[in-house]
Amino acid sequence: MEGATLNTDLKTKPVLRRDAEMHLTSLTTIVLMPHSRCNCRCVMCDIWKANRELDELSAAAIEKHRDDFSSLGVKEVILTGGEPLMHENLWRICTMFRELGIRITVMSSGLLLEEHAENLVAHCDEIVVPIEGDAAIHNRIREVPRAHERMCEGVRALRKIDPDQVITAQAVIQRMNFAYLLDMIRCAEDLNLDGIRLKAVDVDSSAFNRMDRWSDARKEDMRLRAVDVIILGKMIDQIRDELPEHLETGFITGGTKSLDSLLESFESLADTTAPVERKCTVPWNALTIEATGLVKPCPFHESVGNIRKTPLSEILNSETALAFRQDLDVASDPVCRGCSSSRVY
Repeated sequence: MEGATLNTDLKTKPVLRRDAEMHLTSLTTIVLMPHSRCNCRCVMCDIWKANRELDELSAAAIEKHRDDFSSLGVKEVILTGGEPLMHENLWRICTMFRELGIRITVMSSGLLLEEHAENLVAHCDEIVVPIEGDAAIHNRIREVPRAHERMCEGVRALRKIDPDQVITAQAVIQRMNFAYLLDMIRCAEDLNLDGIRLKAVDVDSSAFNRMDRWSDARKEDMRLRAVDVIILGKMIDQIRDELPEHLETGFITGGTKSLDSLLESFESLADTTAPVERKCTVPWNALTIEATGLVKPCPFHESVGNIRKTPLSEILNSETALAFRQDLDVASDPVCRGCSSSRVY
């Protein structure tokens, strides 16, 4: 599923390290992509193109690193993809993380929620579903018939089993759906979700199975034009005026700062010379593990090792990983500057 976002809103936030010593002894979050398959064909994501490759981390391959998950004090695992519900042994993997006391978040495309509702409630602390606009635009972006309707039916099935299950939404904002921003928030309300995270589309990185970087033409299809950014700003002002309670309570994740971040992200995409402040703890706080076994400091940077070959704890403090953290300046790094998730709220 496009747009896996690290939960930088955990109550205990790590302190961004700027000292010469980059050796890490703990991690807050691991983003785990257990396989390469997806059941959507989203216009802003190429993960589905890997369906023919069928890369998968078996439950046994993940369990080999159980002691490292424990010793590193991992607090949360975000299961994403692709569609993690298509993994044949997902609940075995979840059981291991549960035994270690690790919080489990599943990011789903929404198509299989109803089928797996009982197991989701039994194993997961949070379920994240996509909202791309109204039903028509959602289905068009996902390129799957009734994708929105099936997501809604799945949410209702989850609520029927456990009314208190934490279910949130993520909305990836881009040119096709930015005009539906208010509709997305209203949809989250109507579904009785616990909140919604607004995230600008990623167009520049190699994440989401972009083996070949996007062409300028495809980037332009996703970016907001200057006039669109102006319209988005007015819509954000409308949200501030009409939905202040959602900003105050955190129903819109990150509150007012998240709206500022969203607008600034598109301003920087429209004008690459515009100054953009970046504050990010992710490479000092988390790792992303892909279905191929590749380990990345975040979903958008290059890999620093492979868990199929090397224990996770060794990768975390390998020469490659240490050098990456030592040299990284998120304020100037081109990948970080183009990232829509690089602020800590």
